[in-house]
Amino acid sequence: MKKIICSAISVLLVLCLFGTTLSAFAEGWDTPPVPFPCDEHVFGQTTTEPAGAGKNGKVYQKCKNCGEEKVLSVIPGIGSVTLSATQFYYNGKAHTPTVTVKDVKGNVIGASHYTVTYVNNKVVGKKTYAHIVFDSEKYSAAYNRYFTISLAKPVVSVKTSAAAVALRWQKVAGAQYYRIYQYNTSTKKYVRVANTKNLSYTIKNKAAGTTYYYLVRAYFVNANKQEFLSPYTVKDHVKAVTLCKAPAVKATVSGKNVTLSWGKVTGAAYYRVFRYDVKTQKYIGIVNGLKATSYTVKNQAKGTNYYLVRAFNVAGAGSAYNTKILAKAIVK
Repeated sequence: MKKIICSAISVLLVLCLFGTTLSAFAEGWDTPPVPFPCDEHVFGQTTTEPAGAGKNGKVYQKCKNCGEEKVLSVIPGIGSVTLSATQFYYNGKAHTPTVTVKDVKGNVIGASHYTVTYVNNKVVGKKTYAHIVFDSEKYSAAYNRYFTISLAKPVVSVKTSAAAVALRWQKVAGAQYYRIYQYNTSTKKYVRVANTKNLSYTIKNKAAGTTYYYLVRAYFVNANKQEFLSPYTVKDHVKAVTLCKAPAVKATVSGKNVTLSWGKVTGAAYYRVFRYDVKTQKYIGIVNGLKATSYTVKNQAKGTNYYLVRAFNVAGAGSAYNTKILAKAIVK
């Protein structure tokens, strides 16, 4: 009985092992065959895989027998595409900034490998860009590099009186209108003053001896009623210092000396005192850079003498004057 049981167990073990072997053999039919190494490679024609944006390309050959690749050279990928300038002013002509292309190693890629097409590069108010296409054997990619065309900044000159600021500027190509702003130094904001088609504008009713800042921007309106204004920074506004009011001078005679006195003038940085020569009708300077509000002129000639005091603002401009405001002093 024991012999029968042992024989049965042996048969079962053989069958299990045989079944496992058959299963593994059957599964092996679905596994692709492992290529055998070549005794000698036979490489075919040379192929180029072009480089792209940040991706290297290569020049290689492939073995006809085993498919192994032999890389002959690496083509560095495209690293950067830049324009020589990105800001232009409208002048009625086409703007064509130079394109510079470098690979990932920093080497310049020649223009023979790409073409450049400029879009809307003659107008203001549209999306303006250079379209760069790489379509050579070594490179394959496309880029858009944007730049702007705006109206030029007006060149503004200033002239002031004691109560007004006159602004004048040159004509800007393509401009339909000009907008004037006053800069508030406290809020650091620009407040619109006026729009004009003219090349000048006068702001009235200003305080004497006071510093103001103004900005002029050129602009035009397209068919969709969109406004396009010239760019600006705080460096573009102009400084305007109104003239000081003329000092009201009182002359007091003491012997041969004449003391001139006046009230403090708003915005005055200093004063200048003149004597007026009736014969020559000229003003002769006596003292300059005076900070005080009085001055004594000594050893004056007998007879009637005339004097003038002018207040100068921080910009170095003097108050207006004429013979009607002269101070009269009679020396006996």
